[in-house]
Amino acid sequence: MRLDRGEKIFNVFNAIFMLFFICIIVFPLINIIALSFNDGYDAMKGGIYLFPRKFTLVNYETILKDTTIYRAFGVTAAKTVIGVIGHLVITGAAAYAMSKPYLLGRRYSSVWALSRCFSTVE
Repeated sequence: MRLDRGEKIFNVFNAIFMLFFICIIVFPLINIIALSFNDGYDAMKGGIYLFPRKFTLVNYETILKDTTIYRAFGVTAAKTVIGVIGHLVITGAAAYAMSKPYLLGRRYSSVWALSRCFSTVE
């Protein structure tokens, strides 16, 4: 498939924009990772950007020794699982109910009313 001149220009600008966007997102993440592997007192001095100046794992040892981090992880995982299952059940039930023409109050459903506004076929 051949691209015309406008599509080629768009692809070049799109690639440049995406690379710029990736740099904006990735650089702070690398900086945070470098700070997390650096000594805390040395990190307070500043000047750490991509690589840690004084490599240490003490920060991770401190976090992993505290048992509250595991409880917080469990709460986060449970909220995610319960939320996804709950949303799927509620959305599925609502979609099933809206698909039935004999449902009482169906005419007042906002999704059904909106679909009727744009429908040309009765």
